Amino acid sequence: MHPSKIINSVGVEGGSIELVNGGIEIVNSSRVSEALKSCVAENKTRIAKYLRGDYSPEKAKIDYVNDKLVDFMTNYEVDNPKAIDEFLRANEKVIALIIERMQLLYDKGWQPVESTSNYEHDKTDKLAAEIYQRAVDYGNSRKRRAG
Repeated sequence: MHPSKIINSVGVEGGSIELVNGGIEIVNSSRVSEALKSCVAENKTRIAKYLRGDYSPEKAKIDYVNDKLVDFMTNYEVDNPKAIDEFLRANEKVIALIIERMQLLYDKGWQPVESTSNYEHDKTDKLAAEIYQRAVDYGNSRKRRAG
């Protein structure tokens, strides 16, 4: 989920998120549901980057695509699973890249039941960018063939 959506959800519940000593803190946290607090905790790195202005629209797209692919690979419900399946079948190298990225995340403590946000680092970010670019290229090639 995009950090702005999480921040807005916290606001709707009567709280806010602020940067504090390089991290984040929920202000009026007693008003925020435990489920939303958990979501904030799982995405604190992305939220902090967003609040610092270090989260570009391009990075948001990369994260969105990679989050969906990880969800698909770990059997979580995703929008348009058929399209993801077709993409992966047509791009076996991407499967290896996703698995490599997931292993790097796992090595940093990530578990498939949580967001990858707090476990991402330079190597996983480079893999995510490559995976994203391959997805964009695949989508563009399908459009050219259809058009």
